[in-house]
Amino acid sequence: MTFDQIRTFLWVARLGGFRKAAERLHLSQPAVSTRISNLEAELRVPLFERGPGELVLTKQGTLLLSYAEQMLFVEEEIKQRVANPSEVEGLFRVGASETIAQAWLPDFLKAFSEHYPGVSVDLTVDISINLRAALLERRLDLALLMRPDVEFSVENVGLRALDLHWYRSTSDPETDLSEIPVILYYR
Repeated sequence: MTFDQIRTFLWVARLGGFRKAAERLHLSQPAVSTRISNLEAELRVPLFERGPGELVLTKQGTLLLSYAEQMLFVEEEIKQRVANPSEVEGLFRVGASETIAQAWLPDFLKAFSEHYPGVSVDLTVDISINLRAALLERRLDLALLMRPDVEFSVENVGLRALDLHWYRSTSDPETDLSEIPVILYYR
């Protein structure tokens, strides 16, 4: 028994005919008839009494109709609750390197909270090596790192490039950046 057979049965019963159900489901009438015949064969009971011009549910058909309506209701609930991002709830643990946290992470978090209003974000800002370890230990759900890091057990997605620049004071044009000590990121 398939969900398509149950859905087809439901619409035949609700609309009172194979032709109307075929139109509703965008199927051919023979396809609807085949689904109902296969369902009756599998259940080993007739679901409709076929008379001149009208279909009447049998006792077993009436029982199946109540289950079919419940199944369709559950399908709609799944679509509304599970497939609808606004209904998602819970905690999402995000780790970001300091550069990303200062650059575009605020815009990302704003867009995320608008799309998933029921999700709380737990943010960790740290260096990439610590974030990678936390991700692999499953203490984070998402890690935004500064360097590509191929790891077979997690999905790696490249993000847009982040430009870094050198600056000097405009009041001191004599400054030679090649002679100044530089503080770099952790290796």
